[in-house]
Amino acid sequence: MMDCSLYSTILMQIYIQNIRPGFSQFSSEEKLDFLDASLADIYSDPAGIIVDVERERRRMRVKISLETKARRTCDDCLTEFQETFTLKATRIFVIGGDDELAGDTDVITLPADARELDLIPVIREMILLNHPMKVICKPDCNGLCPGCGVNLNVDTCQCKEDGGDPRWDELKKLLK
Repeated sequence: MMDCSLYSTILMQIYIQNIRPGFSQFSSEEKLDFLDASLADIYSDPAGIIVDVERERRRMRVKISLETKARRTCDDCLTEFQETFTLKATRIFVIGGDDELAGDTDVITLPADARELDLIPVIREMILLNHPMKVICKPDCNGLCPGCGVNLNVDTCQCKEDGGDPRWDELKKLLK
């Protein structure tokens, strides 16, 4: 394992000249302050990042592993909680061009005079694509009572069950 301080000021930008042929590994703890404000609040803890680089001439296979804590609010019961957020991705960086890999979504072509691998766009994409659309605190979350708003995971609803809309009475008879 190599100290990333030898290679750049932050792990997410690694100087290409310092990546030797073969296998290199870099690890660091980084703030994700490059995220949009709404995501930066959720992922405000530093992320542990491990970057494995396999270099063969002008081609580098980069495996990124990221782990951080995410502050979440349940969409059903509005309870705030924290969970571990883990991601893994692999991208191939090619200096110059490589017609053989053209069009592959996991390939990033760098100019011939590139000096560093900028991993910030890759990490940003990883987080955006894996950020959950619906957040639930637990699989059996009961949510909130639509009548009184009590958290049904914690308390029992005290609402009286009303008779409902009388227009549905005939259909309710079929259920009985």
